[in-house]
Amino acid sequence: MPRIVVADDDPDILTLIRATLKSLKVDVVTCGDAEEALIEIGRLAPDLIISDFMLPGISGIEFVKEVRDRENTADTPILMVTGHTNYAMEGRAIAAGANRFLYKPFSPSQLRIAVQQLLIP
Repeated sequence: MPRIVVADDDPDILTLIRATLKSLKVDVVTCGDAEEALIEIGRLAPDLIISDFMLPGISGIEFVKEVRDRENTADTPILMVTGHTNYAMEGRAIAAGANRFLYKPFSPSQLRIAVQQLLIP
């Protein structure tokens, strides 16, 4: 079963992501900040990482760079999400190493499609 680690400080978004991905038969581990997510990523070696652009502690960009700098997650797909409509953020996220980008609010089908595309190379 594919494992996904999600980093977002909004409990409602974490609940939405978990509920949306339940139909895909994946194991979803949710984290409220980047530090917790980095610990879980090191422990679990997930198949996919979903991260908010704005995280408490370190930014989503710094989080992506940290994930990319780790040998065991250098190639792990990353889906970044944000509630901000500054379209320059998408370019910054992709340049840092994110594979895909979704703007909140995203539909459940948009999330499922993005996840499926990232999990199936």
